[in-house]
Amino acid sequence: MSPSRILLGWEHGDGLGHVMRLLPLARRLLARGHDVSFAACDLDAVRDALALEPAPGLRLLPAPPLGLAAAKVTSLADSLRALLGGTPNQAVLGAAWAGLLEFGRPDLVVADHAPMLAMLCLGRIPVQVIGDPPMVPPDAAPLPIFRPGAPSPPANRAAEAVLLAELNRLRQRAGLSPLPRLAAVLRGDGTPWIAAHPAFDPYAAMRGEPLDPAPEAAGPMPPPVADRPPIALLYATSPHPAVADIARAVAAAGLRPRVVMRTAPAPLRQALLAAGAELLDQPRPRAALLAEARLVMHGGGMGTAMGCLGSATPQIILATEYAGQLILAGLAALGLGLGGPMGQTAPSAAGLASALAGAQAPAMLQRATEVAAAIRAAGGPDPLGRLVARIEGLLAGRAVANRLCYKVSRSLRNSDSPAQFRARPMGPRRQGPARRHPTPRAGFDGPRGANRDAAP
Repeated sequence: MSPSRILLGWEHGDGLGHVMRLLPLARRLLARGHDVSFAACDLDAVRDALALEPAPGLRLLPAPPLGLAAAKVTSLADSLRALLGGTPNQAVLGAAWAGLLEFGRPDLVVADHAPMLAMLCLGRIPVQVIGDPPMVPPDAAPLPIFRPGAPSPPANRAAEAVLLAELNRLRQRAGLSPLPRLAAVLRGDGTPWIAAHPAFDPYAAMRGEPLDPAPEAAGPMPPPVADRPPIALLYATSPHPAVADIARAVAAAGLRPRVVMRTAPAPLRQALLAAGAELLDQPRPRAALLAEARLVMHGGGMGTAMGCLGSATPQIILATEYAGQLILAGLAALGLGLGGPMGQTAPSAAGLASALAGAQAPAMLQRATEVAAAIRAAGGPDPLGRLVARIEGLLAGRAVANRLCYKVSRSLRNSDSPAQFRARPMGPRRQGPARRHPTPRAGFDGPRGANRDAAP
């Protein structure tokens, strides 16, 4: 198919999980001739990931960042309300995304934990949502809560109605029709791409579409665990005060602790080195790290969990957030559950010793091998290829429909409300002379080697 402009958007989330999911997709789309930009809320994480494997031709943009998630939420409506804030904050976020969309005029958007971007694009251009099961709910109203089977409290339903009304007011200012349900901003157009094991889906009993085996579970199978070096890999996305205690417990179990931590304060670094740990503060490919580990200890990231499942690597979950508890529950359902919640202190020495012994037990290794074989058989050799085919299918449907241009009205742009932008139907773009730049610009520069459109 002809090259298209594609925007990958990521608004919220810690660590490298979202980046490591989006960058392989960006490389695949670039290789197929598409013009791809990546708007990311954490450009440092993107920089670290690109240091592992560059993506020539990819343009980087700073995404408008969302707020902080609430400490305790029971539903997606709670989480969205905390992230998007009230009406003034939503107006600023909407105006920021509107400027990027007007500048780039993408033909399709891929939204990974990017509800504001999806909200502004639905009804304008195709939106392919990708994400983890908890953040991509079934198409239901009210939104399900995180504990399936429990009724949605009236307060949650009221909060959802308020948030939907606020977002629909923004869409009205943009000249877009209202959304009937809040689930639309989390699901996009068509079928969302949810790359995870069904055991990790809190809405499995309600979901109509199947889940895709994650690309993290594909690729060459590493050596059997018994043939790998005696290394325990510990992922620490933040300098948790208990990391040094956990490293000492790993060493006491006869394994070499290898700690992955992007930033470690000097006292923690010294404590880890004193415990005999190897500290990795520069990114390394996850597949290579897993191939050298007999077990992995982490907080419950979906990408790490799926990478461990696909490589038959036992994992111990030290859950500091509710998402990690969902992963632990899913592993328990698969017969692979080890670990538990972790506060500001490390689990007891006896508990860590028991988990470390259980991760190396022959029965655990056998079960991990069985699950890995089942995942690989279901996913096939190229699960990412199915996502690319789905995106290009949406683009093909877009080519048949009327094009829409993202033009912010100049009079509204200078008004008091930054959210007063409108989608204006346009005819075919007028061709103009090629724009030449001495260096690549951050943003959409059009298909490589092609003339850009004249300004409308």
